[in-house]
Amino acid sequence: ADADAYVLCPQTEAARMAVAAGVAVWHYEFSHFMPSPTAPGGGCDNGVELDVVEAGASATWATHGAEVRYVFGSEQNHDTLSGRPRIADCPFSPAERRLSDEIGAYWAGLAREGDPNSGGGAGGGRAWWPAYGAGANWTSLVLGVGGGVARA
Repeated sequence: ADADAYVLCPQTEAARMAVAAGVAVWHYEFSHFMPSPTAPGGGCDNGVELDVVEAGASATWATHGAEVRYVFGSEQNHDTLSGRPRIADCPFSPAERRLSDEIGAYWAGLAREGDPNSGGGAGGGRAWWPAYGAGANWTSLVLGVGGGVARA
């Protein structure tokens, strides 16, 4: 409930306001949780309260900021929330490596051309990332091992 009230609802409203002002917006939801390889406290997800979640417990959600390692392809996480700051090794599975490659291509296209679908951001098996609000189409790209496009 806190995440909805303080993060999700305000960022969705901000995205809608930007669209209304004529700004191109691409909306996403990152939905892949990487549990710690050694519970408790492995540090692969920055949600310290979730660090003891067993492998396979969720494939439909992630904690705030969990996508950053995937954007940059980093298989290490700076675990500063566990009470014992350290660098945690968090190797990607083959599916997670593909996810990281896809996310990196989207972000590179957005940075380079202003559109995540440019420069290899779409194609090659990647979903087309529709602009948020285009033609009253409030869609989000779901970035996770399952992936896809969902209605927001």
